[in-house]
Amino acid sequence: MITENKDTEAAKRRYSRIAPVYDIMDDLAKRSRYSKWRKMQWSKVEGSNILEVGVGTGKNFPHYPVETEIIAIDLSEKMVRYARDKAGKQGVQMHLQQMDV
Repeated sequence: MITENKDTEAAKRRYSRIAPVYDIMDDLAKRSRYSKWRKMQWSKVEGSNILEVGVGTGKNFPHYPVETEIIAIDLSEKMVRYARDKAGKQGVQMHLQQMDV
């Protein structure tokens, strides 16, 4: 059995705390000069199997390549919950789990 350290627990608490406002914070960042970064990064992804570590609330879902198998994970249970809701609303198919890497 793997035991979690204090830093891991602190990170879980931090991301669980900001999960409800994470998309708002990200939307503010998108208004900056980095607004095209996410789309550009995902346009370079290749392969039929993709692992997204740190899926957050699912902000990358619209950029996932078509016809790929996606496995998405996040440390925070709340982030995964928001991502699962978003995936359902957007019709995104993937394997989504809470876990640490």
